[in-house]
Amino acid sequence: MRVSPRVRAAHALLLHGAATREDQQGRGALLSAAGNLVNTTFRASAKAIGGHQANPGLRFFDGSSNGWISFGPGAGVCIGVSVGARSVRAVLVDANGWEYAGEEIDEIDELDEQLAQTPAVVLERVRQAVQRVLLRGLDDANLLVNDSLPLLGCAVAWPTPISRDRRPVGHALADPTWNNGPLDQRVQLALGLGDIRTFVMSDAHAAAIAVAHRETRGAENLSWIYPRLTVVLRLAGNVSGAVVVVEPKRQNRDKLEVSGFRDSILLGGIDNQAGEIGHVPVSCELIESLNR
Repeated sequence: MRVSPRVRAAHALLLHGAATREDQQGRGALLSAAGNLVNTTFRASAKAIGGHQANPGLRFFDGSSNGWISFGPGAGVCIGVSVGARSVRAVLVDANGWEYAGEEIDEIDELDEQLAQTPAVVLERVRQAVQRVLLRGLDDANLLVNDSLPLLGCAVAWPTPISRDRRPVGHALADPTWNNGPLDQRVQLALGLGDIRTFVMSDAHAAAIAVAHRETRGAENLSWIYPRLTVVLRLAGNVSGAVVVVEPKRQNRDKLEVSGFRDSILLGGIDNQAGEIGHVPVSCELIESLNR
């Protein structure tokens, strides 16, 4: 049975990963994986499988005039939140890893000694940051599907190790009542988003996942043969660390090349703290000096 170009393009997108706007080499690899499609065919395929002009109701794929294809809003968006020593930041991210809800990540007013506050205070600040980006997202017609925001979940990175039962470890969050229940459940209750799933992780683990995502989308990754062990150190209000095994590309059953990102492994260890060096407190004066 002959497979149509648009089906090959869809399979290549889902299995290999979308090329970025700037990454022409990545787009070439995507075209090759789709079956040596040329740009004109690729654009037509994008429209056929749900680009804005072809099917604005579906909008799962988005084609453009310069020949690249990407996930459209129909693939869903997620909320990313980062809780720091004094700030809370939130952003909307689509399936391509692109940020929305404004040119800059939304930041609510800083609060000194934020990590010493009660859970009610900190979680309310998280809720405010999430509410702001959701309102911005609802104002962006390019993100809406059937007049609603296709929200898949919310992930919150915390400046503390988090155990396998999703409770904060150590004393980075100073108030002892943080241990009264799983952190993800407390965040989900505070956000009031119903059945939208909520995930929590340490900021070090979030940084390690970001590094794996970046490395597997770079041109150098195409020449990798073996996995690479990567140690990630994060310096903010605290010093934290994580270890991730970044996998090379591989071939699936259909002999198409697949990004190594989904097979990369974050090493958590038996207590989910492997690679963690303690979230050692660092003075704000030192951070400001380093930033300067």
